[in-house]
Amino acid sequence: MAEGVVLTVIGMTVVFAFLILLVCVMYTISLVARVLPSVGPGAGHTTAAESEVAIAIAIAHAHARMDEMEQEQ
Repeated sequence: MAEGVVLTVIGMTVVFAFLILLVCVMYTISLVARVLPSVGPGAGHTTAAESEVAIAIAIAHAHARMDEMEQEQ
């Protein structure tokens, strides 16, 4: 009986220590996230020219697929 109680106390202590460690790590990460900038300069912003290039690529791809489908028929 005493061995079961000791094992239970050890198990609960290990779980409690892990949870405390987890909370400390999460708190530290939140502090680091506040200090560091979230996005580098220009990393999250696209210009109009980049958007136009992306649209042109999509249109060219669609035309190429349509040409392939017409040739198969």
